[in-house]
Amino acid sequence: MKKVPQTPAQRLISLPESISTLFCKLEKRDPESWYSDSDPGEMKLGSGGGTAHLLWSAWKHAGSGQPFRDWLGERKRLVIHAGGESRRLPSYAACGKSLLPMPVFRW
Repeated sequence: MKKVPQTPAQRLISLPESISTLFCKLEKRDPESWYSDSDPGEMKLGSGGGTAHLLWSAWKHAGSGQPFRDWLGERKRLVIHAGGESRRLPSYAACGKSLLPMPVFRW
């Protein structure tokens, strides 16, 4: 198995369509480290399809011309799904739940 270089992970975030194009600007995030997109407007994909679509979309956006498999192996990527209705997290509705505070474990 090929070892992935120790570069910072790229964060790929799936958001509602209305916010996905503005995420980096509104949240002051580095577009080289963050990529946001949404499910295609005509359908909801579910988490498996959403993950595949987000990875494919980020690969196309990178425009490197390298094969998808090589692009996947060049660095770590963290997929964050933040679309959906957020019924169980009303204070972290669709746009906010992507940045939900998470505990840091240091052991």
